[in-house]
Amino acid sequence: MAHKRDTLLAALVAQIVAAGTSCAARVYRGRELAVEDAELPAALVYHGNEASELNDVDSLKLRKLEVTIDLHQATTAVDLNVPGIESALNTLAQEVEDALESDPTLGASALFFMHVGTELDIAAGEVERGVISLRLDVMYRTQRTNASL
Repeated sequence: MAHKRDTLLAALVAQIVAAGTSCAARVYRGRELAVEDAELPAALVYHGNEASELNDVDSLKLRKLEVTIDLHQATTAVDLNVPGIESALNTLAQEVEDALESDPTLGASALFFMHVGTELDIAAGEVERGVISLRLDVMYRTQRTNASL
């Protein structure tokens, strides 16, 4: 069986896709985006560090997994009356946040998750391209002797 971390990432991807977000057709596991600007928006889902501690509930381990969801968008809006890349990224982030909050236990694979921060990175140019990164802490338990359960 897969490690519970893989199960959690798959649940996040499934939730974003199932909600029909603007990036639903292009949600990928991993850190490298392999699509052109014309194919955006897209999302990357990956994990970072994890902390764990013994839990007194039936010899389980309580774990906190840091997860990042990078939402990529591009726009060619040059009219100052048309919302630009920052607004487009905020709209995309709202769609994904709403999708995730519809099931905070990620299909019962987690205890809960918390949105702990957001980072914004925009590259100006003829085509504005940006990334808004949603940082989550996912709390879950595994058995001490089997990290897939």
